[in-house]
Amino acid sequence: MSLHGKEKIYFFINRLIDEREVTENGKPIGLHPANDLVNKYQPMDFVQMVNKIEKEHNAARLIAMPTDQTYNKYLIELLPDFDKYVQELRKDPKYLDWIGEKPEKDTPPKQEPLSVNHARKNGVMTGKEKIQAVVEEINNKYQGLITGNTVLLHSGNLEERGLQMHEQKQVLDILANDKKVIKYTAKNEYDSRANIHPRDQVDIHEVAMDELDANEMFDRILEQQQYQVQVLLAFAALADELLGDAELEHQKDVYLLRLFYNRVVAILDAVVSAGVLIEDDKLDFSYVRITALIEDVMSKPTMKDWQKDAPELYETLLGNAEDIGEGWKYSRTEVLKYYARLQKYWMLNSHVEFELDEKLTAAFAEMDELIAAHKIAAREATDNWYKRTDAFAKDFRKKRGVVINKEPKPQPNYPDDAPAHFDDDEEESSEPKSTETAQDKVRFDAKASKLTYNGKSCEIPDETLEYYMCKLVFKNRRSAANEDDILEHTTKSQDSQRAVYDAHLRVNKRVKKELGIEKLLSCRAAKVRITTKYQ
Repeated sequence: MSLHGKEKIYFFINRLIDEREVTENGKPIGLHPANDLVNKYQPMDFVQMVNKIEKEHNAARLIAMPTDQTYNKYLIELLPDFDKYVQELRKDPKYLDWIGEKPEKDTPPKQEPLSVNHARKNGVMTGKEKIQAVVEEINNKYQGLITGNTVLLHSGNLEERGLQMHEQKQVLDILANDKKVIKYTAKNEYDSRANIHPRDQVDIHEVAMDELDANEMFDRILEQQQYQVQVLLAFAALADELLGDAELEHQKDVYLLRLFYNRVVAILDAVVSAGVLIEDDKLDFSYVRITALIEDVMSKPTMKDWQKDAPELYETLLGNAEDIGEGWKYSRTEVLKYYARLQKYWMLNSHVEFELDEKLTAAFAEMDELIAAHKIAAREATDNWYKRTDAFAKDFRKKRGVVINKEPKPQPNYPDDAPAHFDDDEEESSEPKSTETAQDKVRFDAKASKLTYNGKSCEIPDETLEYYMCKLVFKNRRSAANEDDILEHTTKSQDSQRAVYDAHLRVNKRVKKELGIEKLLSCRAAKVRITTKYQ
């Protein structure tokens, strides 16, 4: 998600606030262009933005560009008016809305760190999360001790949790010097290459592309640190606080995700409920809003397992109207399966009903009203369409002088022992009836396995799903053929759940090429019919 206008300043300021938690007092804050700023700024734009903040607000100064000496990070110095600038931003309702907070009336601004959740929405670890990761690693080792209070941590394990080497030491220093819950010493795991196990050296030479690549791999191994951590009495209280908060927050994210997907299903069901798609800007905005909230929750590092299995959703309603009308019945199953997983996790792990903030509660209430209103509007549109069609038919018959004979058609009197009479393959008469216009209709010759129209023909492969589809659809051209009936006639098993839907697309493609007809068949709600224009 790209940033626009003031959002660039909002994101930058929030990153500084979060990183200040894990940076020693008096030292500049390092922001990596990719890891911390997630590639949201061009270098020149970033420099100009920071210079503007320095000159106009005396809040932050850029003191170094990314180099090897700065770990490829921008170095930012916080100036004396930084906190004052943050308070000014918090007076702007747009900023508070962007970070997900509600404006406060007649109360002083909160002094706690701002927008911890928002900083994580783009997959960036906040300062609090980095501390939580190290505390959890220490706590896991500490709980496994039988005697003593000293544990060994390896930098490689902390890197797997998302902390770079210099960040590991920053967090350990905070826990030791500021929080005073541990004491620690650090040393290299290997003093030289000779100390690396011969088997590991052989493995490196086997996977390295050349000698230079092998040397770089050896250098990374030699940089690995081993931390000897002495756990003090105050550590337990901090671990309970941080890890309890992290688990509770994860459960809340799953709870919210469950509610969001519930609304997604409700909105899409409403869109296709009456079989007629109508434009609804307000419902479309609500849908886009709910999918954006899903993306925000999914982008958190703790939600990676849920993110990889998440079903693909439509970006908008209006921009995907045709796909939704014919494709939602297929993708709905996948979305419901994912929703069921969320429901099961929530029921088995917490079953806690989290209290929603007023803004989200109001948004849900508005969505429910829009969904109900859309269903009513769709039903009215469907009824109006049938009324207009009926009125048009009556007017047409009146102008043409057509009289419909409603008496039952006489049936032939077969002997009792005569076989049942079926005429599935009987061709329709090629002579136009008196009530037809001069233009010929599209017809299907079941024996020749071809469609004809205005002197042109389009061959349909015999004994295929397309053949049986055309045969059943044109048997009664004003009625729809059921998907199950079409599949019942074919001799081949169909692996795809979309077999009939895909077959109708192949027929339309072939007809468009051979007969010049844009869309002969439509497939909706497990039924295939001839489009009204060609019935």
